[in-house]
Amino acid sequence: MAKIYAIPELCTGCGECVSICAFGAIKIVDGLATFNENCVLCGVCVDACPENAIVIEEAEKEERRAETKEFKNVWVWAEVEEGKLSKVALEMLALGRQLADELGTKLEALLLGGEGVSRFAGELIRHGADRVYVWEDPKLELFHDEVFSDAIVKLAKEKKPEIFIAAATTFGRALMARVAAELKTGLTADCTELSIDKERRLLLQTRPALGGNIMATITCEDTRPQMATVRPHMVKPLPPDDERKGE
Repeated sequence: MAKIYAIPELCTGCGECVSICAFGAIKIVDGLATFNENCVLCGVCVDACPENAIVIEEAEKEERRAETKEFKNVWVWAEVEEGKLSKVALEMLALGRQLADELGTKLEALLLGGEGVSRFAGELIRHGADRVYVWEDPKLELFHDEVFSDAIVKLAKEKKPEIFIAAATTFGRALMARVAAELKTGLTADCTELSIDKERRLLLQTRPALGGNIMATITCEDTRPQMATVRPHMVKPLPPDDERKGE
């Protein structure tokens, strides 16, 4: 059975791991980070700890790391709000396009909504998507994180995306946290920058830490997909390309 723990001699109880954990799995008890049953062993807290005090048993990490080779392509959630494709969806497509190009892989958009939502698929392709997965159902007319996440998790288990990003909106934060928990992978919230370590095929996720006093770059080496929410307005949408083809 895998274990995660903080080394008492190194842990200062600073709470950075608590603030970075998207699953509410960490608490500081008597000055020491402790972990509860919500932990998915994603490793985000390991990278974020300024004292290198958090440890995941290596055997479990190696097993998970071997499985990451099965995953490919970059996913973007294309948020629809009040029957319209949101501007942040196009911003995330522009960012996703950069990541996919660096990895030499495809960019795929997830489009969920009520009747008629499929009309936005062409716009997503013109703005950078190679493929669009469409769920059109009256049950998806209004956002509900459980209903949306059930559909996405089912497809993610089948298609195995390497990276999955969304805008850090109210809906995006709720959806991505639930999806990450179901897939037992890491999630870095409210990123201000994303880039790629090509050699290791790692998503470098940069966000403010320690009350905004420093910028921390976080990686998720051992689980997939690598997931992040990104603050709106960090990138500009790509200009539409009417000649662009997609699926």
